[in-house]
Amino acid sequence: MPRIFLIMGPIGWPLLLIALANVGLIVWRASQLTGGSPKPGPAVEAGINAILFWGVVALLLGYLGQYSGMYYSLTVAARAGVISPGAVALGVAESISTTILGLMILIVSSIAWFLLRGRYRKLTRAADPSGSRVTPATA
Repeated sequence: MPRIFLIMGPIGWPLLLIALANVGLIVWRASQLTGGSPKPGPAVEAGINAILFWGVVALLLGYLGQYSGMYYSLTVAARAGVISPGAVALGVAESISTTILGLMILIVSSIAWFLLRGRYRKLTRAADPSGSRVTPATA
């Protein structure tokens, strides 16, 4: 497993840290929403939104890793003069691995965000049975 992150270059390890931190954030916020607290507050909602934010950051880091890997691969190929197409293809494949990991993190983050946001809204509606929620647009 560490070999994969070494292939990804300097972007692989931050992506792994974001993935682990996001899993921790998902578990933490899910436990807050499934616990016995009567009404979750705005901090819980901000934490739920942070899950999606870090997923997007992971995707952007993945793209940054891809473009920097492509740049490095092509500059090395240009300096070498004669290079096999297989070597260039291997460099391109390695650069795409960061984008794949970033996309996987975003997909998991988006699904978790959607489910937790739905649970949060359900709990806040149940805590306010009158249905007279004041939104910023109507205040």
